[in-house]
Amino acid sequence: MDEQGTRPDNAPRYRQLKAWQTSDDLAVEVYRLTKRLPRDEYWLKDQIIRAAVSTPANIAEGYGRGSNKEFAQSLVVAHGSLYEVDDFLHFLQRIELIDPVRSAKLADECRQASRLTFGLLRAARSDAKGTDTKHRYLREEPLSYVFDSE
Repeated sequence: MDEQGTRPDNAPRYRQLKAWQTSDDLAVEVYRLTKRLPRDEYWLKDQIIRAAVSTPANIAEGYGRGSNKEFAQSLVVAHGSLYEVDDFLHFLQRIELIDPVRSAKLADECRQASRLTFGLLRAARSDAKGTDTKHRYLREEPLSYVFDSE
């Protein structure tokens, strides 16, 4: 890895974080879901997509900030966005724009991303209290990540 935290294949290190991977997968699924919503619900599509896409984006941005304190703040925002996505999924099911099975599947994925993001937040906060504010002490098991081209 080089000084900018990129792997030899030029993929940024934040993409190795399970929290980012799970949030990114969720954002893709939410985007696909919104393609099936009625056109007159544009405002709703826009809101849920923004919340879903902002989650991995905030994780990436915070990771690039350089300190665990700033990373933790970005993770707080990302975690809040996941709650927003969860609420939109609940709302879409209640107004019968998505079926209960699809809603439950996406809500489970959302909650998994939330747990991972919160765990990463706790690690960042813990490390931010130490003397070294670099990310190198954050622990998260490496996970191979493959972009779903579907």
